[in-house]
Amino acid sequence: MTDGTRGGAMGRRAALRAAGGGAAALAGVALAGGGATGTRPARAQPAEPPDPVAVIDAYTAAINAWNVEAALAFVADDAVYLRPGGRFVGRDEVGGFIEGLVRQQAEIELLGEREAFGTYVRWRSRVTLHDPERPDAPPTLVQNQSESIVAEGRILFHHAVRAP
Repeated sequence: MTDGTRGGAMGRRAALRAAGGGAAALAGVALAGGGATGTRPARAQPAEPPDPVAVIDAYTAAINAWNVEAALAFVADDAVYLRPGGRFVGRDEVGGFIEGLVRQQAEIELLGEREAFGTYVRWRSRVTLHDPERPDAPPTLVQNQSESIVAEGRILFHHAVRAP
């Protein structure tokens, strides 16, 4: 079986897709130069920095898919989250926060457009949360005004407050 690449070998993009993409796919390194005989050997060159809005969108999609590991792929090791429910510092604490969202079967809906200014992104969202202890209870709806700082495909800082 082949995947459509030369010689049946899995290409870099296909491998990233198969591995789930994540921050590695966004923060990849582009290769420049040739590989054919008589050309300069390939050398690594930094890829364009990932679009911060695309990072936030992919992070949100991972949470909506209830995939903790995929969401954490977009979180810096030393990230700081300031949320109405508490302060979370570092990847482990942020992972606990994301696990809580997954336990509550969070559904995050973007309200309006995300605005980006360099590495800073802000947006409004509606979050629907379900109580796992009371599956018949109506969901909790929360509206947030959020802002994040994203660098090199990872969320460094995230702040959210309740929005009217």
